[in-house]
Amino acid sequence: MKTFAISLVSSVCVIAALAWPQTSRAQVPLVFQTTFDNATFPDQHGRVGHHWESSDYLFDYPGPNNQPCVNGSCGISLFGGFFTTFGGPNQPTGDDAIIAAANNPGGGGGKGFRHWRGNAAGGQNDNGGGITIGLPSAAPEFWFRMYMRYQLGFTWGPFGVANPGYTKDLRNLSNNGWVFGIQGGASWGLEGGPANQFTRNSSRSWQQTMGAMTGDGLFHCYEFHYQAGNSSHLEMWVDNVKVLDTVVNTPPDMTQSIVVGSNQNAVGDVNGRSTSNGGTPTDWYTDYDDIAISTTGRIGCIGSLLLPPPRNLNVQ
Repeated sequence: MKTFAISLVSSVCVIAALAWPQTSRAQVPLVFQTTFDNATFPDQHGRVGHHWESSDYLFDYPGPNNQPCVNGSCGISLFGGFFTTFGGPNQPTGDDAIIAAANNPGGGGGKGFRHWRGNAAGGQNDNGGGITIGLPSAAPEFWFRMYMRYQLGFTWGPFGVANPGYTKDLRNLSNNGWVFGIQGGASWGLEGGPANQFTRNSSRSWQQTMGAMTGDGLFHCYEFHYQAGNSSHLEMWVDNVKVLDTVVNTPPDMTQSIVVGSNQNAVGDVNGRSTSNGGTPTDWYTDYDDIAISTTGRIGCIGSLLLPPPRNLNVQ
């Protein structure tokens, strides 16, 4: 009869792991993180939060070098000063912002980043300017974690509410870069490379995540592991469930600048119509918060505990 004996060292490791605080930030070293905290992103000029406009890209930011934070020290910069066709400055929609209304209540910081998407014309590429995350140094491999919320009732247009054409929720700015979002077939996935050399969809669709064909108004935890080069390992988790695990050849690329909140195809109004298809002018928001990046291992959702593999395990 076989018996299993775990050494004292292994037992101590397991007990210590179980005693760790219930926060993902204790698991691996991070090269970037932000909760869009109030101290880093203070309100300016009596506005609800930080906004930017095409006229100057820096409507109320105090930091240098287009950095939307005090002293420009947070690793976040403005991507563009554009806004949706029917929104914009002095309008309640269309002008991307870092505001309290976009905060993930399960995280920290008190604010989040709100990105607007509109249904002008065909509902394609009608959106706010986004932000850019700058890593301290370029990395060929990393693990990314963020919380993202699509507005309650968010509806897709001509492609059908259950089958948006694509979203670019995150993208690498390099020439051979990757894109994270809905990558066809209404599934979350990764694609990229010259002429989209690779596309990998996960097993989790938009409708499965939202529980319906329209946005559920809830924050969900999205994670992925990206590796550049031949025989690269790509992984993805949604709400702490692994939905992609594959090996693929990706370009020998480096990631240093990541856009949060880019374009899409195709947004609709409450009836799934763009303005060119007889729809009512409509802007919907997507919120992003609690972003973290590691180059050494998976970070995990907030409150999850990623146990390291046991060591010194003896089988007798």
